[in-house]
Formats: sequence, structure tokens, C-alpha cells
Amino acid sequence: MKKRNIDDYSIEELEQDFWPTPESFPSNLVERVFKARKIKIREMKVDEIRVMISQDGGLKYLIPKAINLLEKNILEEAIYYPGDLLMAVLGADENYWKEHGFERNCFVKLIERSIDSIKSNTEIYDEEIVKTILLKIDKFCLQSF
Repeated sequence: MKKRNIDDYSIEELEQDFWPTPESFPSNLVERVFKARKIKIREMKVDEIRVMISQDGGLKYLIPKAINLLEKNILEEAIYYPGDLLMAVLGADENYWKEHGFERNCFVKLIERSIDSIKSNTEIYDEEIVKTILLKIDKFCLQSF
């Protein structure tokens, strides 16, 4: 019998937290999170991972997945602009990073290896986005957990 790994499950299965389907959703974001929680991790699109992380959902399962994606392309674009996945990971709940020092160290090392390519990128056309990413990186790397 083949052993299943985490990617074979959805967030709701992994967390054993099944939300009832509401008659209507109060917002598009709530609906997106509701639907993303039901998707097997291996089938999640980058934007579904970004949305879940930005809402602090399933972090212990999705941050490692996001870091793997960022290893391949530090400026992975989910939907809005190159680097939006990076921004979501940088903004993940502080408590997650306090409890997951290994992932934090791996992420900081990835940022250190990638900082020159972030600064000199040609993918992001809006300089304000680049500045925001760099400020968020500085803040994240300077935080002591």
C-alpha cells in the first residue's frame, strides 16, 4: 500500500477542520479561502497558496511549499505582480516563524542568496513595489524571534 504524503491532502483534511458551506459568502476573499481549504495541496495553484498564506491558513503545510516555489523563482507571481508570493510569505503570522525556526532560517538564507536579483530585477515594472518588497525583507530579517 502506497503511503500518502501531505500533498495528497487538503488543508481541511490535515487540520481536521471542516467548515460548513454557508448560504452565501460575506466576501470574495472568504469564498476563495473556503474553496482553497478543500483543494489537495499538490493541486493548489500559486495564487491559492498565496491567498491561504496571506490569511494565515494552513501555514505549517503551505510555507514549506511556498519556500520551494520561491527557491525556483524568488519573484514567483501568483496573480498580481512578480513577488506577490514572496510578500505573502514575508507577511505570514509572526507566531508561525517563532515556532518554525528551521523554515525561517531556510527562508532568510534564500533571501540572502536572492537579494541581488530582487534589487536588479527587470520583471517588476513598478519601483514602489520593489521598494515595498525590500522594506518588508529588511523588517523580516531584522525581527528577532
